[in-house]
Amino acid sequence: MTILALDGVTAGYGTTTVLRDVSLSVGTGQIVAVLGANGAGKSTLLRTAAGTVVPSAGRVRLDGADATRHPPYRRARRGLCLIPEGRGIFRGLTVEENLRLQIPRGASLGEAVERAVAVFPALRERLKTTAGTLSGGQQQMVALARACVTDPKVLLIDEVSMGLAPIVVDEIFAALRGIAATGVAMVLVEQYVGRALEFADTAVLLRKGRVSYEGPSAELDERVVLRDYLGVGE
Repeated sequence: MTILALDGVTAGYGTTTVLRDVSLSVGTGQIVAVLGANGAGKSTLLRTAAGTVVPSAGRVRLDGADATRHPPYRRARRGLCLIPEGRGIFRGLTVEENLRLQIPRGASLGEAVERAVAVFPALRERLKTTAGTLSGGQQQMVALARACVTDPKVLLIDEVSMGLAPIVVDEIFAALRGIAATGVAMVLVEQYVGRALEFADTAVLLRKGRVSYEGPSAELDERVVLRDYLGVGE
């Protein structure tokens, strides 16, 4: 079942067009990796899906319904969660307070905490710690834990590994795989091409704002992607 779809979307900022006639779909539990060179439109794609950028053409559908003109909070209530580059946590609040802000109606703080630490056990000992004093990896865990608390249907994740040590990245991706196994769909923008292709079911390659490839990630070779699509190693 398709949970998120972009149909012929054109979008950008002011008079600058970034995405051009972009279409993609994400099914329940599916992991889609969005790859491309800097400026290809990867983050803009996530922002358009989340509603912080409004397309000038095309449609955004969420759970089968047209959400093109819906503001971000309405999309969030329907299960869409954006984790932006830079993590997007409240650095001056404690870990527990960050989680409290995301609690959906009818849920308790205790339930939210247990859901979060089930995914990231390391946070249990950090609940009363100010989020801004945590390591970069722990801050990323808080950002993802906040998303888990909302019981999302689809996560939009922008550069989850940015600035993190490889061992921490391994832990983050293991947690993401566990989340996906529960049926949560993911759209992942990731700088490490090999890891993204290994992790995702489907790859979408953007070139100058257009989709140049959409298909099984297993059919792509990392070296070919780096050379032909990202311009690395030419």
